[in-house]
Amino acid sequence: MAYIITRQVRIDGSHIVEITRDKSVINSDLLQTHYRGESELYDDPRAVAETAILIRGQWQRDEINKNITMAVGSAAGYHPMNAHELRQWAAVELDILQRCTWCGEIIYDGGIQYMPRGEANASVFCSMACVMEFEDDDATEATRAADRELDHADEVTRRDIAFAEEHRQNL
Repeated sequence: MAYIITRQVRIDGSHIVEITRDKSVINSDLLQTHYRGESELYDDPRAVAETAILIRGQWQRDEINKNITMAVGSAAGYHPMNAHELRQWAAVELDILQRCTWCGEIIYDGGIQYMPRGEANASVFCSMACVMEFEDDDATEATRAADRELDHADEVTRRDIAFAEEHRQNL
């Protein structure tokens, strides 16, 4: 998921540093890029939140008489937040981001959809290296399971042979 920061002056005159989840919800109130970090794409919600806080501070210094707020926006509108609330939002966003099935790293680009053998649903991985590690581990586990079955069969066979030997001696 990508995030972007914009500065906007709304029809009602409010000045907002807004974070949106993608470029498609940017509206006509958008101001020209002025501060470092504006209009750039961010993968990490913590980075976008901290950058928005910095941009708000810089803009507030340049516009002393204006009340500059921050918000997280969407197609449904925007939600004003202070720095503390924005950091909390970032923490929650971070928790819901998709993670690699193998290593647990955050997947920012959609990842690699892969259907493991014998599974009904695809898993998502951050790289082919993780897919291969997952497959190696899966194969290793399958080998261990097969070895356990063989060990069990060997034990049963040994008991059967011991039983047969015992009965042959008793005859």
